[in-house]
Amino acid sequence: MNNNCFCNPYTNYHLTPADATWIWYSPITIANWQASYPAWADANARTDLDKFASQKSPGQPGYSDIFVNDTETPESIPLNGVWRDLEGNFEHTCIELEPFSSTILVLTGLANADVNRDCTLDLDDLKALTGCWLVHTGQGGYNQNADLFDDGVIDFKDFAALARQW
Repeated sequence: MNNNCFCNPYTNYHLTPADATWIWYSPITIANWQASYPAWADANARTDLDKFASQKSPGQPGYSDIFVNDTETPESIPLNGVWRDLEGNFEHTCIELEPFSSTILVLTGLANADVNRDCTLDLDDLKALTGCWLVHTGQGGYNQNADLFDDGVIDFKDFAALARQW
């Protein structure tokens, strides 16, 4: 056990010890676990950065999800929205997962500026956004992916959101 991340978005009490007869005790923190079992507890264990007061629904900022690649080949998984990993790094287009690996991400609430959904934030996204500049919902040429604020119009707010993620 080395370099593990224990994630519970609501508490720092991640581990529940048991004795040899399988009597379970109250949950403890990573620091308590490391102090209680120094011979084998993960000295590099860590937890997520933020804790939330209540469970978040899918699509709400603070919602966390596990992304899994259970195949024998690397996999690119497109993201809807901007997410951050448990170290605080932002992911806003796609994540690359090695075979038989997983990662936990937390939704930040920012819109995904990868307008053309090709897993790369580049000039093609800027072209797609400017190609529907000042177009409103219901008009020809409206692109939902370019409406980063989901307010029914592609305008300067959407351009600024794209620029922030560039």
